[in-house]
Amino acid sequence: MKKSKSIFGTLIVCSLAVLGSCSKKEAVYPDLKNNIRGKVEVYTENGILTNSEGVSVSIVGTKFAATTDANGIYEIKDVPADNNYRFLAKKEGLNDYYFFSSIPQTGPTSANISFSLYSPSTIEASNLTGTLNASKTTLSVSLNQSKKIETYWSGAVIYFSKNSDVSSTNYEYSDYVLDNVYTCPPAGGACSYVYDSKAESTFSISNLKKYFPSGTTVYMVTYGTTQYFQNYGYTDTNTGKFINTVLNNKPSNIVSIVIP
Repeated sequence: MKKSKSIFGTLIVCSLAVLGSCSKKEAVYPDLKNNIRGKVEVYTENGILTNSEGVSVSIVGTKFAATTDANGIYEIKDVPADNNYRFLAKKEGLNDYYFFSSIPQTGPTSANISFSLYSPSTIEASNLTGTLNASKTTLSVSLNQSKKIETYWSGAVIYFSKNSDVSSTNYEYSDYVLDNVYTCPPAGGACSYVYDSKAESTFSISNLKKYFPSGTTVYMVTYGTTQYFQNYGYTDTNTGKFINTVLNNKPSNIVSIVIP
């Protein structure tokens, strides 16, 4: 069964996903106990609902945790009310996902916290190259698609940094390149995504100068992704960086340019 989902899932109580510190959490209203119940849906990179059993859902810095059943349902009992709990959802084969949510302060009740998780992309990026002239830089990357991605566009997210150890968590600027397009036969008939194993995109120097002044050596790396979910993840409050949780975990090689 194929099912279209929002990029940011269906988190009911709080849609902002943020990673904070890992210190012990003290409840704001310890005498008000509530139950947390929700449903977790796990999707493939094609947007197909898959096995949602075995997802661990916990409140970071506390003992409160539960695991989803065969229907994706979990329940955490007797949780003290608080307006700023940080949750962690994890399952083998998925990248960790963090989010904030509040537990009602109105006395005994049940809080419904439901959300979606997505599998990391199977698309691997490699052979990143770059050319530069006075007005633009053109970046090309090879993409190895181990299985056909039929539902959504695919491509790569590219990260730019002044640091040589640039990565999906250490960067100043990011963008994406696509490797396939949605095409329809001129004579009519079914439309489809046409896949190309090489993606290429051009970035203006004037735009890069918003982040990197002239003379700066800029390092770049790419990660394969399913474009529809390119912005799915959370913000790390320690760095202010958005952490994409659906990238392929294998980065390409790193290349560099010097901003004119």
